[in-house]
Amino acid sequence: MPLCFIAILPPEPLKEQIREIKEEIKKKYGAARALRLPAHITLQPPFKIEDALVPQLHLDLKEFTDSLEPFEVHLAGFGAFPPKVLFIDVTSPEPLRKVHRQITGLLQKGHYINEEVPREFHPHITLATRDLKKSDFRTAREDLENRTFRAHFKATGVHLFQHNGRTWDINREFKFGQ
Repeated sequence: MPLCFIAILPPEPLKEQIREIKEEIKKKYGAARALRLPAHITLQPPFKIEDALVPQLHLDLKEFTDSLEPFEVHLAGFGAFPPKVLFIDVTSPEPLRKVHRQITGLLQKGHYINEEVPREFHPHITLATRDLKKSDFRTAREDLENRTFRAHFKATGVHLFQHNGRTWDINREFKFGQ
């Protein structure tokens, strides 16, 4: 059964700027796991889906995203989920929370996921995760907190990622308002 997740990706210049921060964290602290994926905001964490349901999921996501309009996403500063996750914070979370709720509902209705109680949703862009050593967490967090980061972009669609057994690949992009 394929493993998938759904995310919003920033445009290329911003993705590259964020990749450079991830590279710096890798160089200073040895945390490289976050580099496995492009910068993204996860809307639906990984879920397993039967192969036969993937075409229907594509149709459902297309219908859903056709009804949405692009919206602004504002990023500012850094945050953390102790003891190992560092991220860029989203300062305009409500549009993302709304899309997250709608996608969760769509996935539940289509029986793609069975979450009874949705997780708390804190939109962010991960910079370091599981492979950041606990002993480096505080120093890395302080390093980021002494920096300034501000950016914004227009969210124009969502991406369905699928795991190929080794890495995550973009399965398909679904543009808003098509």
